[in-house]
Amino acid sequence: MQSPGSYTMENEMPVTSSVLITVPVHNALAHALDCLKSFEQEGQSMADILIVDNGSTNETAATIKRLFPQVKIVRQANLGYSAAANVGITESLKRNYKYTWLLNSDTVVLRKTPWTLETFMDLPENRRVGACSPVIYRGDDASVVDFAGGWLNRANWSVRHINDPASGDKALRAKPLETFLTGSALFIRNRAATEAGMFDERFFMYWEDCDFSIRLVNHGWGLRLVPSAVVLHRMQGSSGGNGGRTPFSIYYETRNCFLLWRQYSKGLISRLITLPRILHWIVRTFINRRFSLLNEAKCAAVEGVVDGLAGRYGQKARSLTKRQIQVIALLLWYAVLPVRLISQLSQVK
Repeated sequence: MQSPGSYTMENEMPVTSSVLITVPVHNALAHALDCLKSFEQEGQSMADILIVDNGSTNETAATIKRLFPQVKIVRQANLGYSAAANVGITESLKRNYKYTWLLNSDTVVLRKTPWTLETFMDLPENRRVGACSPVIYRGDDASVVDFAGGWLNRANWSVRHINDPASGDKALRAKPLETFLTGSALFIRNRAATEAGMFDERFFMYWEDCDFSIRLVNHGWGLRLVPSAVVLHRMQGSSGGNGGRTPFSIYYETRNCFLLWRQYSKGLISRLITLPRILHWIVRTFINRRFSLLNEAKCAAVEGVVDGLAGRYGQKARSLTKRQIQVIALLLWYAVLPVRLISQLSQVK
């Protein structure tokens, strides 16, 4: 895995504010241009934006450089979202920025959001807030909230978005150990990242934001929602986004929950209790009872389970045969039957 320091920067970046906006891009030129245009319309200094080009075609960097010459670009191989985030935080620290705003390339920024987030974090009462998030609305329907905080279920290491800003703000304040902030628009205090550690690159992508949220809380930093800050998320990036899971995203979602499980399920008994629940969640969500009809999505889920249990992380490096996947899917289905029966009985009661 390439370290955050092994990349090439076009030239040095002047510091003109206290926030470095970092936008990882992987073959999503049209989205990235719309994202940058939204900053331009908000009057944001382009000099404080860093594009981390994760192995895109040459056209991506060249076009961005031509249309937005003040934007700085880092080019590297596709090392995943976690590695791109670490590049941004590293550059931000090197140049003495106070904050790093990690932003998906398929987002559009509204209503002076950068200024609103920075002002919120600068308030004296928020000095122990390690990271915050704007309210994220769907790009295809700006009336629908996609993320206003998230629930983290430690019983099976699944996550759920909160879709009401008032509820999300309350949950993050009252139950930090049970919540998380998404990496789609994560505004990070650099001192908190230094204390808690940067993003774990073993995740490659997905669930790295949950891990980062947990470590911030474990180091005494708070997580907050800023309801007056708004971002639109198209959820149509190269991975398919939350709005429509692809085999690519399903593989990392299923695999990486096992990394969280290994990290934070303390002791053998805890792991033995939570493992069947994780498998049940995966089977119910991605494989279901028609396991014999294995499409690409179900195959990706099975491969995610296998690699997660085997401890193979980073970028996906191998694939199973269709026959192997069929056998494992059958075994998984029968392995979670006891959990399924217990769940059904509890619902009857």
